[in-house]
Amino acid sequence: MAAEADVQGPVREEALGIERAGSGELIDASLSVSPLVVRGRRGFVCALADVTDRLRHERELMRLATRDRLTGLPNRAMIESLLEAAVERSRRYRRPFAVLCLDLSRFKLITDTLGHQAGDALLQEVARRIVASVRAADLVGRIGTDDFAVVLEEIRDADEAAAIAGRILDAFDAPVTLPGCEHYVRPAVGIAVYPTDLAGEGAAEGRWDGGDPQALLRSAETALYAAKRMGGRRHAFFRPELAEQARRQLALDGDLRAALALKQFRLHYQPKVSLIDYSLEGFEALLRWEKPGEGTERGTMIPPGEFIPVAEETGFIVPLGDWVLDEACRQMREWLDAGMEPVPVAVNISPKHLRNRSAGDFQRIIDRHGLPPGLIELEITEGAVMQDIDHALGVLASLKAMGIRVAVDDFGTGHSSLSYLKRLPITTLKIDRSFINGVPNEREDAGIVSTIIAMADMLGLHVVAEGVEKTEQANFLRHHNCTQVQGWLTGRPVPAEAACRLLMERLRQAALGAA
Repeated sequence: MAAEADVQGPVREEALGIERAGSGELIDASLSVSPLVVRGRRGFVCALADVTDRLRHERELMRLATRDRLTGLPNRAMIESLLEAAVERSRRYRRPFAVLCLDLSRFKLITDTLGHQAGDALLQEVARRIVASVRAADLVGRIGTDDFAVVLEEIRDADEAAAIAGRILDAFDAPVTLPGCEHYVRPAVGIAVYPTDLAGEGAAEGRWDGGDPQALLRSAETALYAAKRMGGRRHAFFRPELAEQARRQLALDGDLRAALALKQFRLHYQPKVSLIDYSLEGFEALLRWEKPGEGTERGTMIPPGEFIPVAEETGFIVPLGDWVLDEACRQMREWLDAGMEPVPVAVNISPKHLRNRSAGDFQRIIDRHGLPPGLIELEITEGAVMQDIDHALGVLASLKAMGIRVAVDDFGTGHSSLSYLKRLPITTLKIDRSFINGVPNEREDAGIVSTIIAMADMLGLHVVAEGVEKTEQANFLRHHNCTQVQGWLTGRPVPAEAACRLLMERLRQAALGAA
């Protein structure tokens, strides 16, 4: 009784498995026991409450807080929590582990064109294939919109992590069936190994300090970006120099976005000239970045080769590409309003820009300035088409039907073939400067150039040779019926003001000819 007398307040127990009377069903219950003294006699009051629904609700809240609703996989918060435990086990038992990060190619394109239900179905199938590719003890989670992570605790070394990454990539050799189409997923995988120096060459024993879960995920994501830069469908290991490169790219990406807002980008225009009478027949718009210099009146003109790859990788190329097309159309409208005789202006469309825009998106920019569609030519590369040929063919066919000219740039450097060329709804082929450089002295280059010209003629396509710098190159092209060229021989890229003077001269020459 002394023990009973010591009880000052209610004692509560929860989640007792109690059978509901008459049903055989087990319920969760809360039992509360409180001491009671009545007329000097001690006793207890017991209260039993059914808390089955409340505990079920709490468990569901916990599941929602730690699990991805769509795939049922652990979410990023849970992955980071489990990584902490994995780091501790790795230190205690001196056993390495790896973190893999994976994302999908062209996921936004799927949701934009087929809808979010198709995107959800794609993510669920991707999750299923990843889980099926790894071992039962491995942990798979969804840590972003189309980002997944895999924690590999039972590995011997970095080679075993690479082998598992290879199995994941192989799982996407077959397409994913979506409503109305089959979609090929081109994932990339980034790998971070703990301890980190086990991923280096000749590392016999890793250092077991560090191991912040968020840092490990960031390292795997940095390696993922490196794998994507190499073209996707491959894996890459994190290396310290990748982090520094990523920091530089992040800084440059910020500078680029600020440059667009601050109107630091410029278009220069390179003439396209006829080899028959050396008259102006068109321009190619080329992007330049005039970055303000420290303490100088004029900024530094940065060529696109230094910033376009970063813009392409970060996705900034899409709004930047929209700006280039819009600015070229605006400038064309200004020239027309000033009474200039129009010539077509070509604008380069990058692979990511093409993948993330529809034909209607491009048409709306052109229509905004009231331009005849034939005055704009969109230049794409062979690689841009082949990255997603079905989408590209649909966009290009619609553009051509609208009267917008379409050119394949750098022709001859990629997937060139007659059967491929027949499928493309294009108007123009541009012969790459790498072939023009060897004309006419290099027999192989001369043969390639003459064959491309003959192919284009057979298919009814216009041909432009780029990178023409020497008179003998121009003579060779003229002899083989390629009569439109661009290059330093016939005109370097110039600002809009100088391009306007070329148009005025063209107008003057036309007036003299008419007189």
